[in-house]
Amino acid sequence: MAYYIGIDGGGTKTEAAVCGEDAHRRVAPLVGGPTNPYANGRDNALHELTGLLDRVFRQPELDGGACAGVCLGIAGVATPEERAALTAGLQEYQRQSGRVFPFSIRSEMEISLMAALDQPVGIAAISGTGSISAGYTADGRAFRAGGWGHLLGDEGSGYRIGLLTLQAAMRSHDRVYPPTAITEAVKARLGLTEVTELKTYIYQAHITKRDIAAFAELCIQASAAGDAIASEILRGQATELADTTAALMRQEASFGDADVVTIGSIFKHGRLFRAQFLRRLTSLYPQLRFHEPTRSPAEGAALLARLTWPAASAADGEQFQGGTRCSD
Repeated sequence: MAYYIGIDGGGTKTEAAVCGEDAHRRVAPLVGGPTNPYANGRDNALHELTGLLDRVFRQPELDGGACAGVCLGIAGVATPEERAALTAGLQEYQRQSGRVFPFSIRSEMEISLMAALDQPVGIAAISGTGSISAGYTADGRAFRAGGWGHLLGDEGSGYRIGLLTLQAAMRSHDRVYPPTAITEAVKARLGLTEVTELKTYIYQAHITKRDIAAFAELCIQASAAGDAIASEILRGQATELADTTAALMRQEASFGDADVVTIGSIFKHGRLFRAQFLRRLTSLYPQLRFHEPTRSPAEGAALLARLTWPAASAADGEQFQGGTRCSD
């Protein structure tokens, strides 16, 4: 019995999912540490990845089966050099462990598209801590816009929204902006007596872009409660990300009526943000079809492995833990 492994690796955790031929074969998703080589170091990232693979292979549900393919989507592995380094590490793992399996390294966007659409074709707009828009055609061409990091880009990201949230508190203090619920929310989150103490907090050396991105949650909550300043931040950033996505679409004619998958925590929790993104992009490209992921990216990676090496797969019936189907 063949099975397929999908890996979704990031800067804080890595998830593995398995799909197989047997409708009754179910393996719970497994979670490991960070595998982004820039967040955890190349050696540590490879150690986390191979350790997670070992745990998957040891699952009793897979006894007697053969791994027909592994698909990996790892943050921070995109350039030819980064892919070559990961390939070499996985080949050494195979040599030392005695396990032999084909594998492919795909982008985070491709496995997310597969999770939502059952094919790695379409447009992925991501808004998490950072942001990026990417598009993939049926003939294998890839396009991107954004993704330049918090200093050069990240429009429509959690980082940018979080930063604007903190700035709004200070501009309201200076009476540039009217009073906003953001001010009290920030004070409560940080235990501040006065909002001016925010300056002491924000310029500490250990404060990272992830810390700043966490304040996007306060903006989303304030907007949901009717705060005008928070709502304007979300609408503005959604418009910027939509414009970045539109710039991507202008690179390829077939994207004009493509499937668009919205991915990431800001899309998931920011209803106003997603609504404004869709409104702006639809005004430019009315034929677009929008989707939200129904499976995890790791599940999408396992599906993509199955699509890549289909010879051993059954025609139907594969399942993930919880009953999510690998194929429709």
